[in-house]
Amino acid sequence: MVVRFGWKKELVCVIVLAHGATATAETIRNGDPETTDDQKIVVLGQSVTALGNTILGAESIQEQLSFSSRDMFRSVPDVTIGGGGRNAQRIYLNGIEGSNLNISVDGARSGRNLHQHRGGFGGIDPDLLQRVEIDSTTGVADGPGGLGGSIRMTTMNAREMLQRYGHGDSFGARLKTGYSSVDEGKHGDVSLYGMASEHFGVLAHVAADNRGDYETGSGRSAIGSGGQDRDYLLKVSMLDFNDQDLHLGLSRSQNAGLYARGSNGSDMGYLPENPTGPSSRVQQRTEEDRLTLEHRWNSDHQALDLRTNLYRTENRLSYPGSSISDIFTREWGMAIRNDSHYALAGFPSRLTVGADWFEETAHTNALDMQDAMGWPDLRGQKVEYTSKNLGVFVENQIELGSLTTTVGLRLDDFSSNYGPIQVSGNDISPAFRFDYRFDNDFSAFASYSKAARASGVIPVGFLGRLNHTTQAQGGNLDPEKSRQHELGVRYTPERLPLTVQLKTFQTRIDDTIQTVGRGSAPLGRGDIFNGDRLEVSGWQLSAQWDAGRYSSQLGLNILDVEYGGKDPGAVRRLTAPTGDTLVWDNRWQATDTLSFGYKLELVADLKDVPQGEPQRDGYHIHSVRAHWSPVQDLELALAIDNMFDRRYANHTSLFSQSTGVLDEPGRDVRLSLAYNF
Repeated sequence: MVVRFGWKKELVCVIVLAHGATATAETIRNGDPETTDDQKIVVLGQSVTALGNTILGAESIQEQLSFSSRDMFRSVPDVTIGGGGRNAQRIYLNGIEGSNLNISVDGARSGRNLHQHRGGFGGIDPDLLQRVEIDSTTGVADGPGGLGGSIRMTTMNAREMLQRYGHGDSFGARLKTGYSSVDEGKHGDVSLYGMASEHFGVLAHVAADNRGDYETGSGRSAIGSGGQDRDYLLKVSMLDFNDQDLHLGLSRSQNAGLYARGSNGSDMGYLPENPTGPSSRVQQRTEEDRLTLEHRWNSDHQALDLRTNLYRTENRLSYPGSSISDIFTREWGMAIRNDSHYALAGFPSRLTVGADWFEETAHTNALDMQDAMGWPDLRGQKVEYTSKNLGVFVENQIELGSLTTTVGLRLDDFSSNYGPIQVSGNDISPAFRFDYRFDNDFSAFASYSKAARASGVIPVGFLGRLNHTTQAQGGNLDPEKSRQHELGVRYTPERLPLTVQLKTFQTRIDDTIQTVGRGSAPLGRGDIFNGDRLEVSGWQLSAQWDAGRYSSQLGLNILDVEYGGKDPGAVRRLTAPTGDTLVWDNRWQATDTLSFGYKLELVADLKDVPQGEPQRDGYHIHSVRAHWSPVQDLELALAIDNMFDRRYANHTSLFSQSTGVLDEPGRDVRLSLAYNF
């Protein structure tokens, strides 16, 4: 609901509520009740599902022999990265595109799209990651803008690298090289890390990927899919100093290549051998720079577990060697929260109070009105657009015997400008979750949440086509809103190393802020508007088995996507039907130094497509992998993806009459060699 009274009154109400609850916690905390902390989950192996979240640990990520983010998420059925070439890949969570998710690295949000979808989440070197948490629902403490959920990534620090590779040493280095056959890709990275003292550590990491055009399962070359990736990280950490941790990080993720721009093939990642229209391939480079500061103060005091994140990001799309001006965004942001553990009438409880804020300024050039149809199209004066969000939240969790209730409230004040059009307001978003344990084996859960924002899904480059004649369809723009709920059961027998979960879920997103496709023409009356209702509903079954040296996990995701009450196909920067998907991943630790893995991806036919688009064939992909450490500190890995060289296209890939649908890579033999000093 949109709140009708003043922002200051709302803020006072939330602060008073939070202060009162904190006072209660302080009064009764001396009883030293049993406390819970659902954030302290250590994941070392396969991906797991905990408290509704999917968590990937460092070992799980690296066992996939991941050279890109696409490889990293292949074992998670509700996350899809499709689109063929690296520059065209989009990430989806339960069919909702990444522009509508809160995706962060070390607390720093990914910015909005710069051109088409480029400049949003472009990926990160998987070797950098300690943990990835995927949450398909929106919690009040998950930050702003996550209409369809969140993906939170945390990078390694020096101590974690030493614990994993250093054998108790104070300093270490890791060298890794790799090769992928499908695109003749070469990969290499270097990590240097050490603890200068008991509390002070430094990690430096550099990674490079060079790829050619990949071949599909039919042997066809995906022209324009080759490119280069570069990843850099410098992370300085102060650890366990007076119950506090402090991390200062400086990182860059870069992608460059000769990619299609404009018209046919521009966001398909592919340009036909005989293209029609004005599209052509030009040198393009995207860069995401992140400066992050993370602080945690986790004292013995039950009322103090304080976490603070500050960040600055710059997202830039440039065209080296051309007259096209850079398109870029700069964002400052922060988040602070405190968890207090206490007992309420003898029941273990946790109170979370916090706030977050960001301000993003987008920069591009206006349309050259003297030559509106010329190319390059944006050659007018420099213009900028600002999006802001300030949120405060309070959440309380209490264990009432077999029932655990989590109740939260979030208040957002937001504003965004679209040329002459302003969108601003405030919104209260509640979130509820109930977990009930019937006995030691069976439990059930239910949740409901809402979210709101005003930042839209319009790429920054498209904003240059706004001018004084632009008017919103219907006279004004409303903020974007979402509503989510899920209901499920979980089976975790005490006598078996098994977890089975079945849930049904629905996400509804209303009033996404969009523009019509006008190419290089200016946006006029009614060309910016609130989109139709998006509804994604489905079922998800997950099972995990871990018995000695063998582990297996099975995930089944069944989705139904409707946009405006119709089958949408892929709607740019909003949604795509990912197709009913089953992923079965297995791992066998044959010896202490040798392990094998097998993965099956099974995707059903996609028959519900918009008029004029072809139905999509389903596919099944088989992949195998092996890891071997013949001597201490030396690691050899082999992975074969799409082992039978299947020709297939991801259902999220865009379709056009000129380019059709781009097939995904065929058989890919990947090798890696790593040595730890």
